[in-house]
Amino acid sequence: PYTRNFMKLLCDNGTIRQLPDCAVEYKRRYNLDHGILAVRAVCAAPMRPELQEKLRQKIAAMTGKRIELAAELLSTTDMSAEQISDTVGYKSKPQFYNTFVRLKGVTPRQYRLENRKA
Repeated sequence: PYTRNFMKLLCDNGTIRQLPDCAVEYKRRYNLDHGILAVRAVCAAPMRPELQEKLRQKIAAMTGKRIELAAELLSTTDMSAEQISDTVGYKSKPQFYNTFVRLKGVTPRQYRLENRKA
């Protein structure tokens, strides 16, 4: 509900003209507020091994931050796993699900049931 209200407000006050643009803007602002960076790593030339390792570490740190935020949202909100997946920047629910299980050892649903905060 909060997301829809925020996006509607952005559209209604003319900040953004179309609903898809509102969703993009909401995600941009939310990620900015929570220190989440959108990153695309593309390299046409071979990287030195030490640079590859630094890049892997940065990606791992960002992934950890995204999953920690997802865990917080699972335990404190009624947002669906799909909404949370989108909010923390995953393009597909299976990618989010697999990453969450790999890092937390349980499914998002199991995590919510075990860590629900009143």
